[in-house]
Amino acid sequence: MSTAEKNPLKTRMLSFVRSQGYLGARPIDIQRALTDALPSYRTPHLRTIERWLSQDDRYFKPTGYAYYAVRVGSADREAGMTKPGQETTTEA
Repeated sequence: MSTAEKNPLKTRMLSFVRSQGYLGARPIDIQRALTDALPSYRTPHLRTIERWLSQDDRYFKPTGYAYYAVRVGSADREAGMTKPGQETTTEA
């Protein structure tokens, strides 16, 4: 069982960032979303959120930017996720 499966805050955080897709989310926005979604839990510190995201290869933070986003990978392409402005096409 992975750490994310044991920790509902980390699980919710990863799903929130994934839902933001390639546009990404700032740690402060992630922290606010966790506070709203799980008010009975103590909200993690911003550095904890950054550490969780930096430890997971599916997410990245480009140098000079404040947003963490989903890393483009083959699994995402197979799932139909695209970058903003791109459209998926199906061939008949």
